[in-house]
Formats: sequence, structure tokens, C-alpha cells
Amino acid sequence: MARSLGLLCLFTLANAYTIFDTNCTHPSTTVSFVSSVNARGTIDILWSSLFTILACTWTVLHLNVPEQRLDRDTGWRGDIKWAVKGFLTSAKWMLITVLAPELLLAKYAGDLVSALDDARFKKAYAEEDEVPWTIVHSFFANMGGFAIRSYVPERVGKQEEAGTQTDRDRPQGLDGDQEHKQPGNSITTTEADTARLHGQELYHLVGDDIVKLRRQGALSRLPYISLEELQDRSKVDSFTRAIAVVQILWTVIQICTRAARHLAISQLEIAVAAFAASAIAIYGLNWDKPKGVQVPITILQYKSKVPNTISRVLESTLKMRSGRTGWLAASAEDLFGQRHSEPGAHIGNLVVNSIFNGLIVEYLGLLLGSAIFGGIHLAAWNFHYPTRTEQLLWRIASLWCTCFCLVVTLIIIIKEKVEDALPFSLDTLENKVIELSLILYVVARLYLLVEIFRTLFFLPPSAYISTWATNVPHVA
Repeated sequence: MARSLGLLCLFTLANAYTIFDTNCTHPSTTVSFVSSVNARGTIDILWSSLFTILACTWTVLHLNVPEQRLDRDTGWRGDIKWAVKGFLTSAKWMLITVLAPELLLAKYAGDLVSALDDARFKKAYAEEDEVPWTIVHSFFANMGGFAIRSYVPERVGKQEEAGTQTDRDRPQGLDGDQEHKQPGNSITTTEADTARLHGQELYHLVGDDIVKLRRQGALSRLPYISLEELQDRSKVDSFTRAIAVVQILWTVIQICTRAARHLAISQLEIAVAAFAASAIAIYGLNWDKPKGVQVPITILQYKSKVPNTISRVLESTLKMRSGRTGWLAASAEDLFGQRHSEPGAHIGNLVVNSIFNGLIVEYLGLLLGSAIFGGIHLAAWNFHYPTRTEQLLWRIASLWCTCFCLVVTLIIIIKEKVEDALPFSLDTLENKVIELSLILYVVARLYLLVEIFRTLFFLPPSAYISTWATNVPHVA
């Protein structure tokens, strides 16, 4: 009996959906040109939209230099493990971009300000040291592109024998602290055993680390890396990016054409326009930032451990970056993977800027990004929906996504004003309200994400009428 009822429900559900098979005539004789049909199918809308979203979210990613494998996980199993690890990192950030592209926009806005500030600060050192230093160098440094290695006697020996460094370029303290130095280039048995025991260690640096090392004399001068070398390490695929830009332009042209002709536009296409707007902004912010760098450039290396003078520099910089408190910073560290607690660990992809201007720009970027992304969804205010309730929920979700950051800002401002007149602190209440607001924001984003696909099966008839934009080259 239960099985019969289940089959009956499935039959009723299947019959609730209707299908229209398009039947177009074909030329009966040879002709020179056949125009595209003046209709489009559900799969056409779905595929072109998904491809545009995929192109936007994948090509905008400019991740930091990842954790290095070094001597770990040897063999083919290790190859597979690290390949999967790298793919999952990219896939995770692609998913984050789909759920909250305004988050990346804010992050990259802060990165740009930090790189500009870093480049201006290092200009005097670069001129003094006669080395090239541009905003690209600052981007590369802040993404963990420069590193220090220790316990690498083989690398040190080969480098010295190769004679690739002048006396001025050779790193200070190449053999470690004075207590570790031995006459000549030889290394003692004890040091070799220590190196094999520890394995090589890698310490990623950021711009602040390099400045402190240069100021204290650990670096004789800033690293001499030409702009061409950095650009060669960058894996910006101009062809893939060009395809993404063409697809974005086609989507915008199609939406504008349909709006001008008063033809129905799907909610999915509106979401694509929101992703496209975010992608264009991120492209501009990352114009000079290297992409896809997998291995850092070693600027200091030692046969044994890192000297204490350099360790203290790394520790002091780390303490400055770890001074952030609050549930938001802690949640970001748990969710996105910040810089590890030990000095020199690889730089997480959501490290909060240490400079005040960077923090301000990041927040303004988040405010503007959420307003643009949510505001574009408001364009579907009066679109056709399966039910009146879903239309109402779309309006509420779109409004909340648009105003979320503004509301949080007002909450913080009001709390600061009111707390001055109260004998107790409102920090706990503020955190709870902001946390609730964030949860509601996530729910709203998830609803919009689900609804853009659900409404695809309830579009009005005019949504299937194509325009001249179909003849514009695109992927669909």
C-alpha cells in the first residue's frame, strides 16, 4: 500500500511539469546563411548562465602562495594528496565567491591599498639599494612570495658553487648564527644530522617582514627581482579571461535588449549580472596582482636553523598581526584559514590588513560590494514567481543583502553612542545582534541562490523568445 502511494505521488509530481518541444523548419535548398531561431530553451538559459558564473568566479581568484610540500609525503600518493589539496583550496574559494562575491571584492580592495602603501614605503629603500620595486613586487610580497629557508645545506652549497650571487647580493648570515658557522663551505656531521632530523623549513614573508629585515641589516638590500621575472611567475591566462569578459558583455547586452523589448528576463540572468558586476570590479582591483604563484622566491637560506635575530623579527611581526580580537576575526580564522600561529607559516587568503587604511577600504569595499550585488537582485522585484510568497521572500532577501552591511554599521555606531550614557558594556549584546544579522544574511543569500534555479522552471512565455543578441558570439 505504501509503495503504491509513493508511486502515485511521483506520478503526480511528474505530471506537474509540462514540456514544450520546439519544432523549427529547415531550408529545403542550399542557402548562403541561416539565422538562429527566434526561440531559446531552458537549457540554453541555464548553460549560458552557469558558464558565465563559472567564468566569473574562477578567473577572479588571485590566491596567495600556498603551503609548500617540501620533503613531506613522498611518492605518488603524496603527489595525489597535494594535487587534491590544491584543487580543494581553489574550489573552496570559488564556492565562497559564488555565495559572497562581495567578500572577495572587499579583500582585494584592501590588498590593493596595502600594496600601494607598501610600494610607497619601500621606494626610498629601493632607490638606495638600486633595485626595482613596483606595486607588483608589493603584491607578490604580501601574498607570501618571498621566503626564508633553513636546514638546506644542499641548496646553500649548490648556490655558492654556481656563483650566481655577487658579494653585495649574497644574503647576510648565509650559514646561520655565528655559533653555527664553520670554516669554508663545509658542513659538520652534527649539522648534517640536524638538517636531516628537522628537514628543511620554510618561512614565508610579507612586506612588513622584509622591511624589518632590511632595517636591521639581516638583508643587505631589498631582493633584486625584475618585473619581468615576477610576471613570468604569474599564471594569468589572458585567453580565459578574455572569454570570461566576452561572456559577461554578451550577458549584459542580452539583458538590456530584452528589457528594451519588454521581454521576460529570468532571475538566473539577473544573478549572472550581479556576478558580472562583481567580477569586473575585482578584475580592476587585481590588475597588477600576480595570479597562481605556487612557489615562493627564496631570499635568505641557512645550512642550519634560522638565526635568533631573524626569528625575533618574524615573531614581532606575527604578534602585531595576531592582535586582532573579537568573534568575527576568530570565525574568519577558523573558516578561511589565517596565517598559522608559528612565525613564517604560509599566508592565509583572508589575512586582515594590518594598516588602518587597508581596514577602512576593506570595510568600504564590503559595504559597496554588498550594495551592488544585492541591489542588482532588486531588479527582479516585479518578475514572475511561482507563488506570491516566493516573490515576497525574494524582495525581503534582496533588500537584506543590499542593506546588511549598512545595518551592521548603524548598530555599531548606535552602540557606541548609547554605551557612553550607560554604566555597563553592550559588547555582548552587540556581538549577538551582529551574529544574528550575519546568520540572516547567509539564509537570504542561500534563498536567492535556490530561487534563481527554481524560477527557471516557471518562466512566462516571453522568456523563451530570443533576440538579435543570440547571434553575438558567446558560449551557450
